[in-house]
Amino acid sequence: MSEQPEQDWNLSEELGGPDRLRAIVHDFYRQVFDDAMIGFFFADHDLEHLVDMQVEYVRARLGTEDVDYSGTPIRGAHRDLPILPAHFDRRHELLVETLRDWDVPDHVYEAWVALERRLRDLVVRTGDERRREILEGEESEED
Repeated sequence: MSEQPEQDWNLSEELGGPDRLRAIVHDFYRQVFDDAMIGFFFADHDLEHLVDMQVEYVRARLGTEDVDYSGTPIRGAHRDLPILPAHFDRRHELLVETLRDWDVPDHVYEAWVALERRLRDLVVRTGDERRREILEGEESEED
């Protein structure tokens, strides 16, 4: 993985404060929940909790804020979801649009989008992966 540029800035400060950061993330998740292509993934989830976790996640991963992410690791949180590349791409598209709509500074935008891109391999499932899981499950049931 390529080395990330130094982020010598505070995310909340760069966005105008923690309330504005939360408003950006809330707007993004509201769009995700309402989206025809990916909204079904979120039907049984609590919007406010996901917003809180995402705010914590980006504060822990972007900039210099001293924040620990207390949520489930990304791969584990998405392991059982049938997230296909197009689903990931749609979520990514909504994030990009949201960050642009909120006029996020370019350096924060670039860092945030790069962070999200790096998550792709952790959450996207391929048909081959699922096939292997099914076959391995059948083999272990026979033992």
